Amino acid sequence: DPNLEDIEANRVGERIKVVPNGGDREPTNLTFDSEKEFINVVTQLAADDGVELSSSRPSAKVNLEPAGIEQTIRCAVALPTISEDGPHISIRKQAANVLTPVDLIAAGSLSTELVALLWLLYEHQGVVLFSGPTGAGKTTLMNAHMPFIEYDARPVSIDEGSREVLLPHETGVSLTTRAHQDEFKDVSMADLMTETNYLNPDTEVIAEINTAASFETFSEVLQTGHGVLGTTHADGIEKLVNRVIEKGLPPYLLLEIDLVVFPRHVDGDRYVGSAVELLSEREARETDRSTETIEKNGTTIHYDQILERTAKNEWAFAYKHPELGDPTTRHGLRTLERLADRTNRPLEDVEAEFNRKHGYVQYLVEEDVSDIETLFGFLSDLQANEAATIERVQRRTATG
Repeated sequence: DPNLEDIEANRVGERIKVVPNGGDREPTNLTFDSEKEFINVVTQLAADDGVELSSSRPSAKVNLEPAGIEQTIRCAVALPTISEDGPHISIRKQAANVLTPVDLIAAGSLSTELVALLWLLYEHQGVVLFSGPTGAGKTTLMNAHMPFIEYDARPVSIDEGSREVLLPHETGVSLTTRAHQDEFKDVSMADLMTETNYLNPDTEVIAEINTAASFETFSEVLQTGHGVLGTTHADGIEKLVNRVIEKGLPPYLLLEIDLVVFPRHVDGDRYVGSAVELLSEREARETDRSTETIEKNGTTIHYDQILERTAKNEWAFAYKHPELGDPTTRHGLRTLERLADRTNRPLEDVEAEFNRKHGYVQYLVEEDVSDIETLFGFLSDLQANEAATIERVQRRTATG
């Protein structure tokens, strides 16, 4: 059914629930009437992805690709061994068509300024984390901006038991863990990390940073100097900091994260609620805005909320610059200063690039460039020869 995104079966005799696209959980008139029947379905779903469930391996995340279905179906299944009320199944279907930033802007999910900032970070190997509850649209946001990684760069995704990252690059590689009851047949996050090091990536993508193994991988990747993109479960900056530190990530590594984006899902509406920069004590002291702090285990974490969706559904963006409509005031972003250091350029050059990219985003919205391949082609042309691409656009606009 193209109108459904989730199916849940929680226990014998209880109605199976479905979640329509963009909607809320709804009960059906279907049930599992016997535990044996339910267990058979659970074990068969796992077996279809080559996973054998047993008392020693009672649960799994599996990926299915049914005939005639283009998108991957992701399932979480469990036997009564760990599920008190009996077996359970949770099925999530990826969107058939990958959304682009243009789609998300048109839906009111994010602002053109945030898209331009993410473009800069994706292109220049920044570190971006998308954080929010299940179903908020974290992976959708992350995937939508993948075309902003340069076409000749090498992105490598590391997925823990799922295949959620979509790379349009011919140079891209997707790696997935594989659990097996025989330990020597396991493919762990550590194995994938070792493999990734041999692939010479420019950007590493970690689909879900939730388990201890994935947080350890995230910690290691942060120290490589590569670009890093990922998603995790925390619906606010304080919860995120607490969770990261409790998972064993050294607090100083948090400062390697350039931007944290917090999507929300409220009454069927998915949108970016806020975006936050994590700052060192020096950066917090030097910023021209008031910043906030979080205390955790004797460590002080400084942060600056640079974007917020207001109660009037408008975007409050901290960066003010004449090119964005304010002729008198100029407030910078620490992200732009970091990019200037990373790319060994004057800050003014990075600001100018941000403003050019913001103009391109506005053009893409005006022209409704919402097809992922068309967008990737335009960005590839822009990278290969910006002047010629702009001239071609101007001619097309003048004659159109």
